[in-house]
Amino acid sequence: MKFTFVIPSREFLASAGARIRYLRMVTLMEEAGHTLDLVPIADFGNLRDPGEVVVFSKCFDARAIVFAAQCQAQNRLVGVDLFDDYFSQSNDSRMTMYRTWLAQMLDRAHLAICSTPRMAELVASLRPQIPVHVFNDPASDLRLNAMPELLAGKREQALQERRIKLGWFGIGDNPFFSVGLEDLTAFGARFACLATRGWTIDCTVLTNARALDADRLAAIGNLPFRVQVELWTEKAETELLLDSFCCFLPVNAQPFSIAKSLNRAISALTAGCQVVWAGYPLYNRIDDLLYADPAELVNDLEQGTLRLSARSLGRYAQLMEELASIEVEVTRLLTFVEGLGRPAASEGGKVRALVHGHQTVGDAHKAARKLGILSVATPFAPPTLTYDVIFTGHPADGGLLMLIAEPVRERLLPDTSVPIRFFGEINKTRYVAVDWPQDTPLAMKDWSSASLPDLLAAYRGIFPAVHRRLEAVFGPVEMMISESSKLPFDPGASA
Repeated sequence: MKFTFVIPSREFLASAGARIRYLRMVTLMEEAGHTLDLVPIADFGNLRDPGEVVVFSKCFDARAIVFAAQCQAQNRLVGVDLFDDYFSQSNDSRMTMYRTWLAQMLDRAHLAICSTPRMAELVASLRPQIPVHVFNDPASDLRLNAMPELLAGKREQALQERRIKLGWFGIGDNPFFSVGLEDLTAFGARFACLATRGWTIDCTVLTNARALDADRLAAIGNLPFRVQVELWTEKAETELLLDSFCCFLPVNAQPFSIAKSLNRAISALTAGCQVVWAGYPLYNRIDDLLYADPAELVNDLEQGTLRLSARSLGRYAQLMEELASIEVEVTRLLTFVEGLGRPAASEGGKVRALVHGHQTVGDAHKAARKLGILSVATPFAPPTLTYDVIFTGHPADGGLLMLIAEPVRERLLPDTSVPIRFFGEINKTRYVAVDWPQDTPLAMKDWSSASLPDLLAAYRGIFPAVHRRLEAVFGPVEMMISESSKLPFDPGASA
């Protein structure tokens, strides 16, 4: 079986997500007689054969919807791999474009893969009929043989120096949510009690450059221990974890944060680090090996009863086998996919149309046209693209008017009897006006100067109206929506 995982870009291959989740799968898939290709979405349209299973990962624009529809029509298994929860915040208008994207992807998916049970529950709540598989983020190396010596060395150094080498690592910010460094600075005071017992805390923070703004740096400076800040690299993370006695992994209780995977705790444990958590109990599945209280950690350090120690390696090995073994995870994934069988033949005969909202992706327009999918402009769509169909006017007053490019005219229903007359050229393409009242001037309505409230008021009603008008002249239409605006333009297709 051939798997293609469609990823957002080539740069994504260097990310922790790709490294932890996908790159470790490739060799084992080959050993099992399968192939796995990681293909940037910009290159997907050029593939001759993407294989039996195509899974889209973090491709949050209409290209994924277009390609998913095409794969569905070709009777390939279509899946989505969901890491982060940008979808459950139904009252957060900033997430509208993500909910719109997910609803359309799930409508075309045969399966979903999630990194956590919570994300699987989200999919089940939205589309109960879709089979969902939890693929735990695997560890790179359990270090079972090296662990006793590694743990003993870290404990001995900490006791000799009366010093806790503390580590924090990860993405320090998010464009929508308070996470990362803000969690660290919110909960870091928990370690202040150790100073009164004669312990020194030296903390190293590894994070991304974007997160290091003035406010976050000032907050880090107010922590009750010394902090050294460095930029994250894979090599720096490995060195930090092998050198640190303990990692601090606080988590706040917002939906985005509590849907995260165990991967940071797993990475810390497999490098011989003790782990202290705070806030939401995200890591409760491995709670046997973790601490919620820094004072308890130091008590166990002094008494020789640390939760991660040579004595607990049996439990450690058991938990890692259950939750972080790449071999186990790949076997489970293959069993899941093989159990689905081939998808049923897709319903044919429908015209497919990609309808562009207030903000769209030019590459989605190009991909749609290359596949013979109509590219349709709503009255609010950017005027720079050469669309197959253009709508203008205002839906509220019945004035929604349709233009069709001359090359597409032959795709109209043969028995269409609506009046058609030449409109003119737009972007060097000839258009005809379809079913325009004779007394209506042949002119486009300009929405560019409309206020945001007026745009939002007109926006949602436009898509059902466009769908009806398209079906009146083209026959049954499968409509896909492209909306990339971070403003709350809601087409009514939310998950």
